[in-house]
Formats: sequence, structure tokens, C-alpha cells
Amino acid sequence: MTSTLLSRGGDLLNRGMNLTRLVQQAARFRLATYALATAAVVPVFSVLLRGTGATVPNLAAMLCIAAVSALCSSVSVVSATLLRLGGRFTTANLILLASATIRLAAVVFVVVAPVPNPIIAFLVVNTLALLFESLIASRLATTLVTSGLTDTQNSYSPALAMNARRQIPNSVFYVIQGQALVMILATLGLSGAIAEVAALSRFSLGFIVVGGVISQIFMTSIARQTSNRSALRKYVQAMMAYLFVATMGFLCIVATPGIWLSILGSEYSGLHLELILISAGGLLSSLIGVVTSLNQARAWTRRAWLFIPATLTWLTVLALCLRPNDILLASIFFMLAPLAGLPVMLYCAWLGSRGSTTGQR
Repeated sequence: MTSTLLSRGGDLLNRGMNLTRLVQQAARFRLATYALATAAVVPVFSVLLRGTGATVPNLAAMLCIAAVSALCSSVSVVSATLLRLGGRFTTANLILLASATIRLAAVVFVVVAPVPNPIIAFLVVNTLALLFESLIASRLATTLVTSGLTDTQNSYSPALAMNARRQIPNSVFYVIQGQALVMILATLGLSGAIAEVAALSRFSLGFIVVGGVISQIFMTSIARQTSNRSALRKYVQAMMAYLFVATMGFLCIVATPGIWLSILGSEYSGLHLELILISAGGLLSSLIGVVTSLNQARAWTRRAWLFIPATLTWLTVLALCLRPNDILLASIFFMLAPLAGLPVMLYCAWLGSRGSTTGQR
């Protein structure tokens, strides 16, 4: 849905049109998708939570809170996308910062104060923060939606459905991809390596943050370009900006691995090469995230489903060839694992850029 809002919304704003019809159809599609997802997920979560010993009242409370949180989150994502389309980046980011501050304060309160049921308490505060975020963002985005001429000719439901079909499989796979890596290492009898790889990969969160910031800066600009040529120019600029900042961070890790490992404790002090390899894998993985986000800004998502078989095939080949039986080989496996996804996403960008300015969107 974000992909459609960015690509179609950017085109509408360039033509002096408002987003009323697009947002109305996106809202209906969002509610339908939310209902289907809730119906599918609630039974699964119920079984999992019951398996952990959750009581029926706690189970009902957590499911209700999760359902409300998901709805508020979807509204917030759409509203933040609209604000960024209108160039109000600071406003959108301040709303997210305020919401994150409320959640952080909730964590501190739950840890410090003697709360009878800390999990439920945190979930309630988290939901209230998301509700605050969605109400403020949607209210501020209203003027962007209603100002200008209304497009009464086009229906955006087919584009929303098409992009959903293209994106949902990959979105689900992104969620389970990390667990797939863990499962492969566990199958090979590397339980110890899993803990070490997980610890060393924490520093890769920096690449994720950099990638997220670069994506947010360039996605709206790319969406509002009037030609694919100019969009590709911005696309390359975004990739170069990410690679420059991420490479600087990676070189810091290469130059001073001992300092970073000392944060984890003395048991990790000898894993200098492993840290460098895993950090390289984190850089590549976040690069794929940047490219995916940029593709979504123009709805260059045709053939995106190839990401799943390409990644699964690549992971299988790596496991058979490397047979990672220690932390070093497991680190090499982690570094090389993202390589299959990048060519697929660049191929999607190439396919999309060959189409007409709006025809592929």
C-alpha cells in the first residue's frame, strides 16, 4: 500500500491533484487486508501464547491489544507516507520521535515500578503511543489529501491489489528469513555459533538505521520524479549515499574491532575477523533493504517474487558448499547470505525503469 501511495500519489501531486480518491480506496483496502490478516493470525497467536502458559484473560487482553496496535500502526504508516509526500519530513519524524519517547518511558516505568502485569502494562502504553501517533499524523495529513483538484476518473484498487500480491510474499519472507538462517545453523549442529553470530550482528543495527534514514530521504523524491531517467538518477544517488556512510562505519569496525568486541565481553575478544565478516553481511543486507524501498517508491515491484526462490536456493548452496562447522565459517555464511537478493532487486528496478513513467506504476 505504501508503494502505491508513493508512486501514484507522487504522480497526482505533480499534476496538481489531491489524494482524496487514492486515500479513500487505500483506506478501504487497508481495512480489508487488516481483517483478513487478523483472522489468519489470531488463531496462530492463540496457540503459541497458550503454549507458553498464558491464562485465558491474559491471552484475550494481549490479542485485543495487538489487534488495536496493528490497526493504529497501519493508519500511522499511511499518514506518515502522505506527510513525506507533501515534503513535511520534519513533522513526520517528530511524530515518530514523540511516539518512540513514550514507548521508551513505558519500558523504564515497567522495569522500575512494581507493576502487577508488566507485559500487559507495556502493551497498553505501546498501543496508546501508536494511537497518539496515528491520530496526530492523520490529522496533519488531511490538508494534503483534500487540497487541489480531485481525480474522479481513475480507480486505484487494481494497483493496490497488484502491489499487494507482489509485496506480501516478500514481506512474509523478510520476517522469517532471519529464522531460516538460525534454523540452517541449528540443523548443522551449530547452537553455539548461533549465539555468537547473534551477538556480533548487533552492531549491524547501525547499517539498518543508516539505510532507513537514506530511504526516507530519497523515497519521496524518487516517487515525485516526472521521468524514469530522473528517478534513476536519484536512485543511484541514494545508493551511493548509503554506501558512503555505511562504508565509513564498516571501516571504523575494521580499524578498531577490539573496541567493539569489548562491549560484548571478554568471551568475544578473539573474534576480530568474525566481527568484520558479519558486519559486511549486515552492510549488504541493509543495502538490499534500501534498494527494495527505492523500488517501492516507483512501484518497480514486477518479478519481486524471484527474491524468495533465489535466496532459498542460494542459502542451500552455501550450506552445502561451506558446511559451516565453526564460528568462522558461520560468519562467512552470514556475510554471503544476502548476495542473492541484491541482483533480483536491481533487476526489478531495471524492469520498472524500462516502462512508461506511470504505466509500470
